[in-house]
Amino acid sequence: MDQFGVPVAGLPAQFAVASGGGSISQPDAKTDANGIAGATATCGPKPGDVKFTGSAGGLTVTFSGFARLLPVIAPNGAVNAASFQVGPGMAPGSYISLFGTGLSDFTDGAASLPLTLS
Repeated sequence: MDQFGVPVAGLPAQFAVASGGGSISQPDAKTDANGIAGATATCGPKPGDVKFTGSAGGLTVTFSGFARLLPVIAPNGAVNAASFQVGPGMAPGSYISLFGTGLSDFTDGAASLPLTLS
C-alpha cells in the first residue's frame, strides 16, 4: 500500500524460507491489481518450528508455523471402538478407534461418548 492506504500493483515480490527447512513454490513475481502477491509454502520433512517470509515494497512479513510428521495409520489400525476387533468394514456413523503414529501430540479419555442430535 502507498502512504494513502491504496494497494500498489506491480511491485516486485520475494518469498523465502527463513528457518526450519521447506520450500517455496509458485511464487508471484509481482503484486496484482489489489497489491497482493502469494506463494505456496511447504514445510520440510522434519518436525519443528518453521518460518517463511514474504517481501514487497520494502515491507517484510514473517509467517510462523510448526511442521508435524504425516500421520500413518497402522495396518489393521482402524478397528471397532467397542470391541477393538478388525472387521470387514465400518458402517456409516460407527465409532472407530485409530492406531498408528503421528496421529496426535497427546491422548485423552472420556467417561461417556457425546450423543449428536440432528
